[in-house]
Amino acid sequence: MYAPVAFLHCMPCEFVWRESAARRRDRQEQLETSLPADLQHQYRLVGDWVRGQMAAHEGEVRFRIIDAASVEGWIKSLWYGVRHYPAVIVDRRTKSVGLPLERASTLVAQRLMAHSTFHPPSQGRSA
Repeated sequence: MYAPVAFLHCMPCEFVWRESAARRRDRQEQLETSLPADLQHQYRLVGDWVRGQMAAHEGEVRFRIIDAASVEGWIKSLWYGVRHYPAVIVDRRTKSVGLPLERASTLVAQRLMAHSTFHPPSQGRSA
């Protein structure tokens, strides 16, 4: 998905600047203006969906948000054949593209259900 961008100083400078009210205003302005309104709305929807999934599945899922405009996002888009965003890839195999995210929720639930019913064969030998 497309993600808002904030440019930061080096770590020691950030430590000093983060205490400044002026810097907080600058950073908030960067985040508010780094994406058009429709993409900001989409970013909020995806963020809310991720938080909801994490709450619903309590530590059973991991998410990795990748900015589609980054080099990594471009490579992953090519790899998975994604041309529209947001895209949710489950277990590096199954994908859900676009809004609403109900299909993505279904894919996550199916994956968790399959994982919970799968029991690997015993490693021990039987006599």
